[in-house]
Amino acid sequence: MIPVYLINLDRSPERLAFMQGQMHRLGIAFERVPGVNGAVVPLDLAWQFVDAPLSPGKIGCYAAQLVALQ
Repeated sequence: MIPVYLINLDRSPERLAFMQGQMHRLGIAFERVPGVNGAVVPLDLAWQFVDAPLSPGKIGCYAAQLVALQ
């Protein structure tokens, strides 16, 4: 079975609850990966975004995917 990762910000528990319901309804097992706030990127990832012309939302999305890949 292919692993499924659900990226979810800690501040969005209602979205997590909704997605848990959807995954359960479809019979899909998943692992939650904490999302990344693009305005406060962890130091080990921040170097990648110096002078990047990206919004905080895009930075957070990209950084969270990097965390999921780890």
